[in-house]
Amino acid sequence: MNLTAQVLLVICVLLACEVGLLGWLGSLLKNAEAQIDHEREVLRTIDHLERLSMLREKATSGLLLQQMFLKDDPNSRRFRETFGRYLEEIPAEMRTVVDLVQDDAEVSANAKNLQRLLLEGVQEMRLERDLYVTKQNDDFHVMKLNRMANSASQLTQVILDHYRNLEQDASRYEGESRANLQKALGTVLVFNIVLALCLASLFIRGIIRRLRIVTENSQKLALGVPLNAPMSGGDEIANLDHVFHQMAEALEESAHKERAIVENAVDIICSIDKRMRFAAVNPASQSVLGFSPDDLIGKNILTLVAPTHIDGTRERFESIMRDETKSEFETVLITKSGAQIDVACSARWSQQERAIFSVIRDISQAKEVARLKQEFAAMVSHDLRTPLSSVHGTLELLLADVYDSRDEKGKNRLRKALGSLDRLLGLVNDLLDLEKLDAGKMVMDIKPTSVPELIKKAIDAVAGFAESHNVQVSGEAAEIIVMADEDRVTQVMVNLLSNAIKFSPPGTSVKISAGLVSANGDDGAHSGDLKGAGVHGYCEIQISDRGRGIPADQLPFLFERFRQTEKGDGKRGVGTGLGLAICKAIVEGHEGTIGVSSELGKGTTVWLRLPIAT
Repeated sequence: MNLTAQVLLVICVLLACEVGLLGWLGSLLKNAEAQIDHEREVLRTIDHLERLSMLREKATSGLLLQQMFLKDDPNSRRFRETFGRYLEEIPAEMRTVVDLVQDDAEVSANAKNLQRLLLEGVQEMRLERDLYVTKQNDDFHVMKLNRMANSASQLTQVILDHYRNLEQDASRYEGESRANLQKALGTVLVFNIVLALCLASLFIRGIIRRLRIVTENSQKLALGVPLNAPMSGGDEIANLDHVFHQMAEALEESAHKERAIVENAVDIICSIDKRMRFAAVNPASQSVLGFSPDDLIGKNILTLVAPTHIDGTRERFESIMRDETKSEFETVLITKSGAQIDVACSARWSQQERAIFSVIRDISQAKEVARLKQEFAAMVSHDLRTPLSSVHGTLELLLADVYDSRDEKGKNRLRKALGSLDRLLGLVNDLLDLEKLDAGKMVMDIKPTSVPELIKKAIDAVAGFAESHNVQVSGEAAEIIVMADEDRVTQVMVNLLSNAIKFSPPGTSVKISAGLVSANGDDGAHSGDLKGAGVHGYCEIQISDRGRGIPADQLPFLFERFRQTEKGDGKRGVGTGLGLAICKAIVEGHEGTIGVSSELGKGTTVWLRLPIAT
């Protein structure tokens, strides 16, 4: 029910109560009027009875006056005025009295008796008058007339007493009615006031209570806590509350979407106060820096900046706050693990919030891509242009007849050109293999394969290369069957053996061995016989050399593309820098792992683990 209907209902209730009270007052007034009418009738009856008594007494006294003193002629005017006219009015007045008391049975009977006596008395008076005229007065008639007069007087007095009592009762009833009416008026007034106050209180309290709920909901919305349950009903306040709930749901949905965007963003989205402390941070800080949002809130951002970049970063933030502008810059942050990452920071000062809103993006990968491009460009300029130049020069000399392909010098030149072409072909093959591995298009024929056979094939493939470097290659392994693509694993082992030979001093040896390890890398001697252990057992193949070793700072990047270790003279090694990256991809394609351990001056050991066949 809407507010208009509620107001109309209150008015209708008030009007209904007023109508009921007015009806009650009307009935009281009607009773009072009836009492007044009754009192008037009583007074009127008393008046007529008193007049009747007066007429009777006047007639009697007039008759005696004429008989004893005046002795007027019956036809004279004074006779009529002193006796005759009163005698004539008695019957009419008596009829009026009889009519007035006819509703009261007892009084009516007395009135009729009185009427009978008076009519007889009138007849006797007339007879006495006639006797008086004829001078024939009779004492008997006089006595009879006196008795009738006494009886009439007694009956008249009885009726008068009755009506005087009624008059007194009517007066008392009138006083009581007046008092009751006054009480009723007071009661109606008080009832109206109380009813109006109660209805107004209920109506206003209902409105205030509902408005208080709307106000409380607005406060809860501002605080971000759940709202009260929607109001029931269909009035304007309930409709307002429903609209308010719809608005709150829309705001919550919008805020949820915004939170989802912020919380699921891969970049760090944060706000920083004037003291350069984190005020709010999204969950991306965990994946980018290793710190949870709770770890960072209240922490100065400069404590995460690499020492070499602190001053520049501080100047950038101070400039943003001072000039109230937006700025983008790069810096280096330190993760929880201690690693340094390159980040791009986009920041803007909010005067309203008195804070810097910033988006921090990890660009380490982009930086790495840029490095790879530079490495690739260097590789192209060195590993492609140099062999091509060599082949081009040889062909030019042959065309100019400087060399003869049939003499020894010409053959040597051709052999060098062929070697350059082999290097180019190897580079192209490496690039093609890498592209296939990235695209998941390299098909591997994985089947049970003998590890000793793999080692033998790899050693045979590098025998000539080892001999040319005066390096001895030896291998030993128990009969272990692994799940592998024979050609691809041989390719990996050849690449690793070639690197070991290339970095081994002349006169030294390279050793390849194999043994069983558990899934976590424990040696078989500690983990028991792993044959039949399924994918939970691995065969570890180790290739060890006694070269100069690899610096510890280069070990984490050894299997990245276009990465090469430096020679002892600090120069870049020969090769494309793709071999180890290809080896890593092939081993991981077998659900295996590859790693390296090295100590400067003592040598390097590269190992790969392949799952044994069940």
